[in-house]
Amino acid sequence: MTIEEIREMLTTYKKGTFTRIKYTKTYSKGFTAEVEVTSRLGCAYANLKGVEVKGVTDYARAIDADRIVYENVKNGTLYIQHEPIEHEYRRTRWFKNGVEVAEEVAIEELPKSAFKSNPSPVKRLKIENIISIR
Repeated sequence: MTIEEIREMLTTYKKGTFTRIKYTKTYSKGFTAEVEVTSRLGCAYANLKGVEVKGVTDYARAIDADRIVYENVKNGTLYIQHEPIEHEYRRTRWFKNGVEVAEEVAIEELPKSAFKSNPSPVKRLKIENIISIR
C-alpha cells in the first residue's frame, strides 16, 4: 500500500478501531511470512493500562493527528502504529525463496528470529510491508 492509499483509508477509521491488517515480514534463511492479525489503530503506549512510559527517545514521530502514521526521524521510513490482538484469528503463511511451504514446516527449518518475542503491546509496521487493511 502507498501512503496516499493508507491516508485515504484512515479517514474512515476512528481511533482505537479494531481492524484486520495483512503484512509481509522477511526472515533469514530465505523465509518470508505473510501475516494477518486483528489489531487496533491509533493506540499510544501511554494510553495502555499497565504500561509505564519512561524517558526514552523515540526513533519515530507521529505525522498525523490520530497518531497512526509515524515517520522515522533519521531516514524517513513510514510506519503504521497498531496494537495487535493475539488470538486464534492470527494467520501466517510461510514462504521460502518465494515459494509457499507446507503448513507442517519443521520448526527446526524456520529461522530463530521467527520466534523472537517482542513484549511491546504496541507495534509499528513499515508501510511498504502492508498488503491490506480492512
